[in-house]
Amino acid sequence: MDAVVVLPFGTATLHAEGERLAAVRLRAACPPRPPPPGTVLAEAADQLRAYTAGRLARFDLPLTPVGTPFQRAVWDALRALPWGARASYATLAAGLGRPPGAARAIGGACAANPWLVVVPCHRVVPAAGGLGGYAGGADAKAWLLDHEARTPPAAR
Repeated sequence: MDAVVVLPFGTATLHAEGERLAAVRLRAACPPRPPPPGTVLAEAADQLRAYTAGRLARFDLPLTPVGTPFQRAVWDALRALPWGARASYATLAAGLGRPPGAARAIGGACAANPWLVVVPCHRVVPAAGGLGGYAGGADAKAWLLDHEARTPPAAR
């Protein structure tokens, strides 16, 4: 089951498998397709809108269990990053007990993150500065980081 939601930073395609959110992907503009009421897609759309309005700092959605144990550990670490925080790939590696050279593997896990924004890989930036990569595109990542920097969340 899919829905397409237009958000300030881009068009998001939401995909569910049963009552779990399987993916949030950013893609080129396309016509909106509202989620069916009472579904995880409707809840995800509501939470994404609340996030962009600064009313939600942490998503609470059932996600599909995917990924390797390492990817899941990285995604859990990403979910623990607070609103507006930025972490380097090396910092995340160290937090997971990995050597600094594992920063590249952290980047790979971020790139494989199927739930953009919901699992906030946009908060990971290179230690040397700049935005770094983002599966949703550089403009979306810049918008998300700027939004979190300038908007204090009303709810945590």
